[in-house]
Amino acid sequence: MSRQAILIYDQVANGEIRYVYYGETRRTRQSAVVLTERASKLRVITAYDLDAGQKRDYWSARGRRVTQLISESRKCRLFTNHQRLRTRKKKRLGGRVPKGGNS
Repeated sequence: MSRQAILIYDQVANGEIRYVYYGETRRTRQSAVVLTERASKLRVITAYDLDAGQKRDYWSARGRRVTQLISESRKCRLFTNHQRLRTRKKKRLGGRVPKGGNS
């Protein structure tokens, strides 16, 4: 899969945990891959094309993930800007920043 696969769910089958991932190939083909871990190696159980309902689930999960990544990116930028402003203020005040002072 060319895009980062999204873990949709895990299940127990035949006494082992199986992980179901949805993702896309480089040619934008949506597919599922079912994996398990045996003897500390990942094993592919099966792979198949997604049906219409699974595609909706994939795009919904991918949309949530993109939203989360954007949100995390904004938080990171806000934090970085906040730190930059505190550093400037600290320089202006000769190394002191008042407690409880914003920015």
